[in-house]
Amino acid sequence: MFIRIFVQAIDTEEAIKHTKKFESLISNSVIGLKIEKIEQYWKMPEQYCIEYEFKDIIPEKIFEVIKHIGNNPYITANGDKIEEYIFARATGDIYLEKIEWILINVGK
Repeated sequence: MFIRIFVQAIDTEEAIKHTKKFESLISNSVIGLKIEKIEQYWKMPEQYCIEYEFKDIIPEKIFEVIKHIGNNPYITANGDKIEEYIFARATGDIYLEKIEWILINVGK
């Protein structure tokens, strides 16, 4: 399971700075959250992809976080089991500055 965040930034440090609010928001909803890699997005020079891995989710908490991040995420599913939540420019209660889109993969 993983999370990918695409953030506008001029360097790695700025990219990490802009994801701190998201990290604090999601950290109580997932188990074992850690940054796996950070790289400049090849299609856009001032955008970075930060990929997190985590071991498991806490379902009742992650759904609350998802509601606050955006109103209408794109959801992929396998049958009735949700696999991914995709947010293009988070539009929920919580403003996440410079974050272009978020992909939360909860499939096992």
